[in-house]
Amino acid sequence: MAVQDGGSHSDNRARIRALRPDLFPQQYCIQSRQADLDTLRHISNYSVATILGEARTRMIREFAPRDQRPEGVVFMVGQNATTFVRQSHYPHDCTVGCGLLSIGTSTFRIVQALFQQGECKALGESVLVAVRSDRATPIDGALHQRLASLLLPEHAVPRQLIG
Repeated sequence: MAVQDGGSHSDNRARIRALRPDLFPQQYCIQSRQADLDTLRHISNYSVATILGEARTRMIREFAPRDQRPEGVVFMVGQNATTFVRQSHYPHDCTVGCGLLSIGTSTFRIVQALFQQGECKALGESVLVAVRSDRATPIDGALHQRLASLLLPEHAVPRQLIG
């Protein structure tokens, strides 16, 4: 999927390649595994998406644990996109920087960058929806405040999803 941030494709790829882990308010180290390799001996695209998902889950557990959410509220992925920037390699650890692009009434937009040895290898973006009883529910109060601590400066990271 092409990055949707008003610039040319090559400009956006250059912006992604220039990202640094310290830009993100949260970072998670996830070890690559031999089982993550594809036939070319790179970490497969599927495994990259899985590593991003693991970091996203860790961030949600840390900043929105179930016992600190309104009763019955869960988060569901409504949209997800990954831009593969460079090949990832085993056995290098993956550092996944995580932050929020925005918080809506019942959604929040997570952006992630996967780094190995300081280089950005992939960019992920997900829209999560707060749900209770199979319906979107507002994010407010203390939960909103905790999530707001993860907001990145506007235009710090190219967006991938439209809307």
